[in-house]
Amino acid sequence: MRFKRFLSGFMAVATLASVIIQPVAVSASELEPEEIPFEQQYAELKYVQDSLDPDEIVKANDIELSYGQEFDVEVDLSGIEGVDESKIKVLFHEAKNETGTDFDTHTPDTYKAVYAVKPVSGHPAYRISRNITVKEPETEVQSERASESTVNVEDDTGDTEQSEEDSESHRETQNSESTADLESELTVSEALEQAESNGIDLYAMNEGETVTFMAAAGNARSSQQVSVTRGAEYRYADYGYGTYLTYQYTVKFGNISATAYCVQPSKPGPGSGTYTINKVGDGKALAKVCYYGTKASGDDGFFTEENGYGNLSTGARFILVHLAASYANGSGDAFSGANSTAQNLAMKLYNYCISQPEIPDVAMSFSDADVKAYVDGNSQRTKDITFNADALQTITMKLPAGVQLHNLTTGKTSKAGESVEICGGTKFYLSAPLTQVSDVAGSWSATMKGSITKDYSAYKISTGSGNQDLALVFGEGVDDEKYVDFKVSWVQQASVKVIKKDAKSDAKLSGAVFGLYSDAECTKLITQLPATDENGEASVQITKTQDTVYLKEITAPSGYRINATAYNVKLEVSKTTTVTVPDEEQMGQLTVYKEGEVLVGADVTENGTTFKYEKRRQSGAVYDVYAGADIKTAYGTKVYSKGDLVKENLTTDTNGATVLKNLYLGTYIVKEKQAPTGFYNAGEEKTVTLSYAGQNSRFQYCIPDGRNFRGCNH
Repeated sequence: MRFKRFLSGFMAVATLASVIIQPVAVSASELEPEEIPFEQQYAELKYVQDSLDPDEIVKANDIELSYGQEFDVEVDLSGIEGVDESKIKVLFHEAKNETGTDFDTHTPDTYKAVYAVKPVSGHPAYRISRNITVKEPETEVQSERASESTVNVEDDTGDTEQSEEDSESHRETQNSESTADLESELTVSEALEQAESNGIDLYAMNEGETVTFMAAAGNARSSQQVSVTRGAEYRYADYGYGTYLTYQYTVKFGNISATAYCVQPSKPGPGSGTYTINKVGDGKALAKVCYYGTKASGDDGFFTEENGYGNLSTGARFILVHLAASYANGSGDAFSGANSTAQNLAMKLYNYCISQPEIPDVAMSFSDADVKAYVDGNSQRTKDITFNADALQTITMKLPAGVQLHNLTTGKTSKAGESVEICGGTKFYLSAPLTQVSDVAGSWSATMKGSITKDYSAYKISTGSGNQDLALVFGEGVDDEKYVDFKVSWVQQASVKVIKKDAKSDAKLSGAVFGLYSDAECTKLITQLPATDENGEASVQITKTQDTVYLKEITAPSGYRINATAYNVKLEVSKTTTVTVPDEEQMGQLTVYKEGEVLVGADVTENGTTFKYEKRRQSGAVYDVYAGADIKTAYGTKVYSKGDLVKENLTTDTNGATVLKNLYLGTYIVKEKQAPTGFYNAGEEKTVTLSYAGQNSRFQYCIPDGRNFRGCNH
């Protein structure tokens, strides 16, 4: 819930310099050039995700780099999550901007970096990409905006002024409590608006991040950072605390001010001016001193009647907070110029502040704010999510219809569709029916408001190597509603049903096995369907990752030839797509050859005459074919009873052959009905069996022997 304000007279702008996290200890080697285009070698992750193990999937996050920052794009995998070198290898391909120019941290632009990810297991490799943005150089931007009119604010803390009694009286700790920057007229609202318009969240600054607020170049007064104003002087001796002195400093953010304290007493205190503010990532002790030692904590502060220090003057309180803050900062000179009384009181203040509860932190996020559900048994669920926030921070999640929240921290499960309060540190997951997409929607998102709206982190202001740094708690009186987003994409389930039938009848066939493939060539199997049942049906439910899949027969029913056709199947979420696939029954073919002995000559000797014969195929032989047993189709319908005449008067041709085609598999009897001219009919018969030769054979071969004919079926 952010808003934008339009300023009258000038436009506020801001720049943010971020320190990028150190690269993870994983290197990426450059891909070797291939003749095959990269996009053809490596599919997008979404197409192979179901074939990968969870630890083989990585997520590429966009990152920002400072101008000129050292960053080896070919080996630095900063921002790429889930990299386990024992499981996968990440190989760099290229990083170019929209014009095709190679990545360069000295050329501000957005570059698309592309990588190949190769699982060690041999699972499918895939490609990922992310944007790497090189920001404009901060110093150049500031100088351009300030080029027309700049007012320098000089340090008014000369040595002579600070060393009135002791040369070490430079070295102080100071505090700043201010309400506005009179020179730049930059207000808190304007500063926050500048941050918002540039996508900067002041209250979510990370350690090492720096933000600079500037007035527009069109403002005739000045162009400078947020101002720091030096205020009242407090001398240790006036309160019986020693020989040094310190100043009260005010850091102004529009109508809001924060008190700042010097934390390096051995250095001179800075004068009024413009400085850089940094959030202290590990400054819990410093934050507690600035929080519980000032009005920021309200009734929980140290200087109360209950603690026995409610009667201390403003100056005395300020000096003690200054000393305790210096000690919390780790400064070796924290108690320089302070006597034992001041040291003892400062340490009491420090110990009190440290003993208090942690300061509520406004920052909050989810371990993954954009998750995809997956099938889990008869329902679907998200992975485990952690709400990263202060334990006192809470949000309320209004669940959509059908969705339950499983709180792994408390062990409780909500009712479907109710409002659930989640506190910082909670680990949970969401579940929903498999029909969630059709019942409610394909995805769900929510923006939730945090219960804590103030940021009390410790901040330090660097004033230059020669002067003391200032410490403060930013956010005194600053209300800023914080929101966190969360999104779930539900599983899109689709069903496919196949009906297997005989090609020539309506008979439904059992025993057929089919596969679903992601490619038209049917080389990438998604899943295998169960064998068709007695009704000829088989079905499967899959996660829809593409609009069209391909159905192909793997195993034909017994007695049938396999159907080699690949069928396109259009998937529809929460619906069933039905495909009917016919198979042709395997048939037999019987060929009868007639052979007979023919006189071809004679040998005459003194012992007599020997006639010579040879077998030759004979035309004109006539046969009848009968069922040798009950003949049935592959799906069980009886065609012939045993002894039925199947075909009569089959006559051999000039090649001595006769053919009977399209016979159902089974046993047949071939009887000679009439012999060829010149031969006699001995009434010979032969039994022939046609059996299933497998789904890839067209005909079964069977060749019985006989003197007068040979039966053969193909």
